[in-house]
Amino acid sequence: MYSLKLVVYFFLYLQTNRYVQMVTQVTLVCIYCSLLQVAGNGLKLDVQPGHIEPGSTRYLVINCSMSSLIQSAMLYLNSLSVFKVTNESQAIEIASISVFGGYIDANNSDGFGSGVIDNNGGSYVSFNWLFPNWHMTGEYLCEAIGVGQSRKPSTLSVRANVVSGEVSFLALSDILRSYQIENLKKDEKLNSVFETLSKKSEDWRIFKENITKQTSENSQKLAYIQSASTNLTNSFHEAKSRTLETLFFQSSLYHGRRYFLTKQLILFTLTSAQASCQEYGGYLAEIDDEDELDFLRRFLGSYTYLIGVWISGSDEQVEGHWVSSRNNNALKYLKWGKSEPDQGRSQNCLNLWAGYNWFMGSFFCSCIRPELDTAYLCEIEDTS
Repeated sequence: MYSLKLVVYFFLYLQTNRYVQMVTQVTLVCIYCSLLQVAGNGLKLDVQPGHIEPGSTRYLVINCSMSSLIQSAMLYLNSLSVFKVTNESQAIEIASISVFGGYIDANNSDGFGSGVIDNNGGSYVSFNWLFPNWHMTGEYLCEAIGVGQSRKPSTLSVRANVVSGEVSFLALSDILRSYQIENLKKDEKLNSVFETLSKKSEDWRIFKENITKQTSENSQKLAYIQSASTNLTNSFHEAKSRTLETLFFQSSLYHGRRYFLTKQLILFTLTSAQASCQEYGGYLAEIDDEDELDFLRRFLGSYTYLIGVWISGSDEQVEGHWVSSRNNNALKYLKWGKSEPDQGRSQNCLNLWAGYNWFMGSFFCSCIRPELDTAYLCEIEDTS
């Protein structure tokens, strides 16, 4: 708007010169059209983060959004879609939202997302991967389809890239496998030669010496490979332990187990929370008796910013029949807060609530609102 004002002032100044009046008017029209083209698209593609480290990056969010149609190049928006570009002419759809079919997850449930089409306000389609790997790097495409300012069908698009750091332990794993296959092929070749020359004593003696030498060299290589494999395994477990310390608050020891509370979350579902706990050798916390609940209430009481914590438990299959999220066995112990459980079929997952002095309540099975101070709690056997 400020740029347009400057153009108008410049136009008024030049009115005193009849010779340049026509040139001024033409220039103003061109500048005004250019400003409309830059500000009128309204389509945006955000990738967070733009650089991932497989094995340590917790999430990758792909968000395609269209601002208010008043500020965009569209009169009416039909759909928003996010694609993963495979080459110059092909792309694989990940997720979409439309006025006809609603939100569609085209990624076979590997991740989760949401979307809204609002022709009176802003629209978006968003997809989130937990613990992204190198297959999720590359170029992404956001596409909007609707009716343009000319009242004809219109398609807008924008692109963004996700890059990855080096994955050294995977590269080493490939090298180790290559060595093993190479040694196996050498051994098979040597056995074949041995059978051919075994009838010749002198040749056999020479061959045996070569075999002994080769075997010694292979043994040294194998010892190196085994040592590298051991170091790789140890490094992986150490990295995993550091990641656990980075992402979770840890409780004291309780009957051979520890509890890990997520430090900060943006989006999660009960399924993704359970998968995250399993990644570290545990599961969503299962409360078996009053003594265990009292221990957890003392532990959670230290984190005064939290309003609720997801634990294992759901009655999504049969209303009122609460089962474990891990194995579908009936829960052994329930201690509800006042007026809980509530909301019938809309709130089917088990939580501990600060407002109930950390007693149990029912809530939705996903958390897609970053402004809520919520977390989930893993239970992991202590092996130290």
